[in-house]
Amino acid sequence: KRMLPILRADLAVNENHHVVEQAPIDTGILALGGSEDPHVTRTELELWRKRTKRGFECAQYQGGHFYLSSVKGQRWVIKQIITALDKLS
Repeated sequence: KRMLPILRADLAVNENHHVVEQAPIDTGILALGGSEDPHVTRTELELWRKRTKRGFECAQYQGGHFYLSSVKGQRWVIKQIITALDKLS
């Protein structure tokens, strides 16, 4: 039941997203994903590096595309954000 809105949002992004080349932003980027996600690989996460003039951090959680739906996954994300704020600011 909780997964349906997430799945719908993913499908909407996939259908409506168009890449527009723009200059890199002047802020750090934290790219997160699941290590077993068949839709977003580590290589694809690393592509975000070229979108910033500043620091870049990339990390993967042991899990698939929906790792964020678990409490453990949510805690991991929060920890990654706190750590990145120190590094990227």
